[in-house]
Amino acid sequence: MSEIKVNKLSPRSGTAVTLGDSGDTFTIPSGATLAIAGSVTGFTSAGIDDNATSVAITINSSEQVGIGTTSFDQDAKLTIAGSGSGGSNPSSINANTVATFRRTGGTSHVANISVLSGTTGASILNLGDRDDEDIGSITYNHSDNSMAFTTNTSEKMRTTSAGDLLVGTTSTNPGIGNTNTGFSITNGGGQVGNIAISQNGNYSANFNRNTSDGTVVQISKDGTVKHVITTTGLGIGTSAPSRTLSVFDTTPIIALQNSTTGQASNDGFQLQLSSDDGYVWNYESSGHTLFGTANTERMRINSSGNVGIGETAPLGLLHVKTADTGASAVSGNANEFVIENTGNVGMTIQSANDGTGNLYFGDVANGSVGRVSYDHSNNSMSFNTNAAERMRIKSTGKIGIGTSSPDAVLQVGALGQSGSDRGAVAIKTVANYTTFGQAGIYIEEASGSEGYYMGVDVSGGMFFNNSGAAGTTLYLADDDNVGINTAAPNSIGSNITTLEITGGSTIRTGGVRINNSDNTIAASFYGSNTGATFGTESNADLKFVTNNNERVRIHSDGVMSAVNGIALGVGTANTASNVLNDYEEGTWSPALTTDGGGGNSGVTFGARYGSYTKIGNQVTVHVYVDLDAVVAFGTGNAIISTLPFTSTSSNSQYRSGVSIGYTLNWDEAPVAGTITTNSTYIYLRKHSSTDAQSNYNDIVVVGDMNANSAIILTATYETDA
Repeated sequence: MSEIKVNKLSPRSGTAVTLGDSGDTFTIPSGATLAIAGSVTGFTSAGIDDNATSVAITINSSEQVGIGTTSFDQDAKLTIAGSGSGGSNPSSINANTVATFRRTGGTSHVANISVLSGTTGASILNLGDRDDEDIGSITYNHSDNSMAFTTNTSEKMRTTSAGDLLVGTTSTNPGIGNTNTGFSITNGGGQVGNIAISQNGNYSANFNRNTSDGTVVQISKDGTVKHVITTTGLGIGTSAPSRTLSVFDTTPIIALQNSTTGQASNDGFQLQLSSDDGYVWNYESSGHTLFGTANTERMRINSSGNVGIGETAPLGLLHVKTADTGASAVSGNANEFVIENTGNVGMTIQSANDGTGNLYFGDVANGSVGRVSYDHSNNSMSFNTNAAERMRIKSTGKIGIGTSSPDAVLQVGALGQSGSDRGAVAIKTVANYTTFGQAGIYIEEASGSEGYYMGVDVSGGMFFNNSGAAGTTLYLADDDNVGINTAAPNSIGSNITTLEITGGSTIRTGGVRINNSDNTIAASFYGSNTGATFGTESNADLKFVTNNNERVRIHSDGVMSAVNGIALGVGTANTASNVLNDYEEGTWSPALTTDGGGGNSGVTFGARYGSYTKIGNQVTVHVYVDLDAVVAFGTGNAIISTLPFTSTSSNSQYRSGVSIGYTLNWDEAPVAGTITTNSTYIYLRKHSSTDAQSNYNDIVVVGDMNANSAIILTATYETDA
């Protein structure tokens, strides 16, 4: 390698000069100058060493210049690298980048560009174009330590030394006492934490956290405060919000709208105040208004205007539901208020201890024409119709209709008679009875063709009238007489309460008929122009009872029996001597035997017959006995035994008589007989051969009888039976 030192090289214009060969080094000593008046072509530099210790400037063949680096940032014409370089070039540089400034040797390195000026001067970074080099700029004024930003040759934004940000203004108070228009963020003096937007000296918006009146945000128009945010609330249309959110306007409206509803004035959900009326509006024709707590829907107003509490598909104007019964509809005549629950359901009207709970029924003419009230002061319930009380239930459970002070369990009308307890039912008629309409009670059968009126007439009698009949069906007179088919029952006699039944014609009286459930036993009493009839209609006896004991019976076959007899010929008296107290007829089997022993076990009867008639205490017997054979016989006197009744215990022989009508085959035939006291047999008597014809003292003995003896007799005696 050769070395040449040249003090001055001045070639002619247009002359090409070649210096050195490849690998040669050109050195420009300290203090020397390399001046090139023309162009250097084909120049490639591996670096310019300003002090022969390292490469300071590198210019490549693409005319890219590197200062502090021999590598270039892609297409940038100027690459300046600070100390700490050595890291990789940026992976991507914008194609429009002219110059890059980097210090990328370490991930934490910081790269700075310094524009220095005098202490009261300004450091300016101009951002111009080919027509105006300073149409835009960034200026730092060292006199007040502010930084200004210029666009289109005029300042648009500034930051002060206090950290205030001013946009469109150079004043830190653009809306206070000046005509500035702009935006400011201040952080000093009396405007600590203030953000202000103003126009022509009037605040459009002011954000300040450090104000004495508590206003944090203030938005104004034409000098009038429109909206504020204070420490206690948000005011829209007012500078003094009294609540967390206060909206003030002639007709304030809050609208909630989305892409489904649209944004017109009658779209979406809106809250509105007009005069002193408040509105909650859902303008959507198919939209509902829902209310909820604890993230659960509690109430909704559907698009039809029906309100559901606990119900998403209300069946009426107001539908309150605890649990779903499955009902899908209610009556259109009673769908203003619907209460639903699967179990018990109800409604409560809560009042004070001495207050009154009311349920009113009104119309256009009278808002309280009907009412149900519960008075807690006396625990009574009253019912009003046509604006007057009609019924009351007292705390005791007594019900008054037409009276507020019922004395009966059910009382209709105010009673004139005094008394604190009128039993179960008390009724006062509408007026003194003259027509059916003034009766106390009307009862009608299901088809409506027949009915009964019941009431009390002016004379104090109680009547029952069939609606289809002209007269009184049943009448209870004030004198206690009772009339059926007559309103004027006659008494049989003085102080005799009488039931009078009037017949349906002039030849028929009323009647009484009693019978059992299947009508197999019946008795009746009635009269006609031919007489009165009293008896049974079926195969049953007719009994007459006194003192709860049967006294007389007329049997179904017409036979009459009297337990204690019948008094004859003594009027209404029951004189003992005139009383026929017994009558009996019957048959019995008389026996011809002895009183001495042995009896008649060895006797065979051919025929025997006995009959008796008992009238009172007189017994008459008829006897026929025929002995067929006598094998053995007892001893003693011959007697007729087994009389049907025992003879009286007092001197029976004087109160009896025996008449012999016929005898056959006796050795000494009986001609008479006697009945001794308290006995059931007849002693047969005969004539003694030595006695007079009228002497019957001898008693027939066994020896007087033969195998074919027969006797017919009649005997009458007294008995105590």
